[in-house]
Parts: sequence; structure tokens; C-alpha cells
Amino acid sequence: MRGEGSRVRLKEKHDSPSHSQVPEDLMEKAKIRIQDRIKKAKKNQKPGKEFICKDDVKNIWEADDIRAIFPSSPPWTHEELGKIREYYILTISILVLIDWSHTEDFRSVFFDFNGEGGRRTDERIPYPTSHALAFLGASQQIFYDTQWQFKPFVIKLRKETYHQTVDASARLPFIEDEVVLGCGGFGKVHKVKVSRFHLEDVGGYTNQQEKELACKRFEFNQSEESFKKEVDNLQVLKESLS
Repeated sequence: MRGEGSRVRLKEKHDSPSHSQVPEDLMEKAKIRIQDRIKKAKKNQKPGKEFICKDDVKNIWEADDIRAIFPSSPPWTHEELGKIREYYILTISILVLIDWSHTEDFRSVFFDFNGEGGRRTDERIPYPTSHALAFLGASQQIFYDTQWQFKPFVIKLRKETYHQTVDASARLPFIEDEVVLGCGGFGKVHKVKVSRFHLEDVGGYTNQQEKELACKRFEFNQSEESFKKEVDNLQVLKESLS
């Protein structure tokens, strides 16, 4: 009898209820739990600089959390839950953090959507403009502003001079306050620590461990010609140290 009772309880825990069967208090408790975990997992807690890595986000979520917060009819299958963890984990984290009030529509708005522009998976993040999120109605701007925390910029290392354009809203993957190492005519040199998986080498491989780098921040009060000369000088220094 004890074994049968155990099997019954296990079945009840893993059954996936439709959204009409999820108690509201259960949904709210799950939301608060996930929101708290996300906030604790953020790196560099300074306002405007905080970010969170995808691997850390994956560790936050359990299948029962997805079922409780994003109820579905028909219920989520085991295979679908796996797809959510792989392709929508950042998206559902943003939706929870901004307290999206239509979580029961996640299946139709995101998971099943395959219209103009393709699927609305994590690959779409960051969305280029808030207008691209018009399907979220009143939540489009807050989703747009929050998404940058979940897709920190990946720095690419190249042997030759290489320029990357960084959106003004993007989060750099620096996990600690920057330490000033020195100053020059074009700006200050800082020591920064880059988070795992956000420094890409020439072979396309990312750093498996946190890595310290020197970062020079330019003050753009010089001519373009002077700036180019400074970049060339840094390239010569880089090659001499390689």
C-alpha cells in the first residue's frame, strides 16, 4: 500500500494541468520564487550594469515552475518542456521579471508562433526596437528595456584590428567594478573581469573561466585621425605581447 500511495503522489505532482486548473496562489508563489532567484543570480549588481548568463538562468527553472506560471491547454508535454528550456528560457525569465499578466497566452504568443520574422525564440533577443515587440501591447517597452540584462555582449578577440558595434543599451559582461590602472590623453585604462562564455577567440571558442583584461575607454574629444593613430598604436602593442 505504501508503494502504491507513493506512485499516486508522484503522478499528481507531474501531471500537467491546463491553465484553468492552476490555482492563482500557486502561480503567484512560483512567480515570486523565480523573480527572487533571477535577482540573486545577476552579476554586477550596479544599476544599469547588471546581467545574467543563460547557464545560470537554466539552473533557476524547474518543469513544475513552467507549468505553474505558464499554464497551457493542452498541457505541456515532456518534449515541449524540453524545448522551452532550450529555446525560450530567456524569454520566459524576462516575462516573469516584468510580471507579464498574460502568461496563460505564452503558448499562442510565443511557443506556437511561426509568422513573419520566424519564431519568437531566445534567438530573437535582443529585439532591435520596442516596435518589434508590439505584439506584447502595453508590455512591449518594459520587455525591450529588460531584455538586455539577459543577453550580455560577447567580446570577440581577433589578431587583426577588429571593430564591434555595441548598442548603447547592451550590457558588457564585466562581473566586477572596474579598477583604474592608468590614464592617458585618450582616456583611462581599466582592469575588468569578463564572465564565462562571453569572450570569443579567433576559433569561435568562448572562455570557460572568468578572465581579466585591460580595457581602455576612449574619450571622444579628439579628432578621428588622432583616434585612428591611437588604435593603431594599441594594435602594435597587442601584437608585441602576442
